[in-house]
Amino acid sequence: LTTSCGFLASRQRELSARMKLPLATSSLLQLPMVERCLTAGRRAGVITYDAKALTDRHFVEVGADPGTPRVGLPPNGSLRAHIEGGRSYD
Repeated sequence: LTTSCGFLASRQRELSARMKLPLATSSLLQLPMVERCLTAGRRAGVITYDAKALTDRHFVEVGADPGTPRVGLPPNGSLRAHIEGGRSYD
């Protein structure tokens, strides 16, 4: 089972403990694997909707390094305008 919002990563352990089927709350679950696939000295990074809302807890809950670089979408960008303001998006 999967969810539609990666921010549920902060509840991965709690939610998966209640499920009879495997549960993936977030694509952040892939970070530890991606990190191991990179050559020495390279790091994975995360582009997210809101970097301030993506806390260290989200990373810790999925077994990823809380020091993972992260950047949010620009506040005046097209995707935010579409999601928050209903602006058409092509």
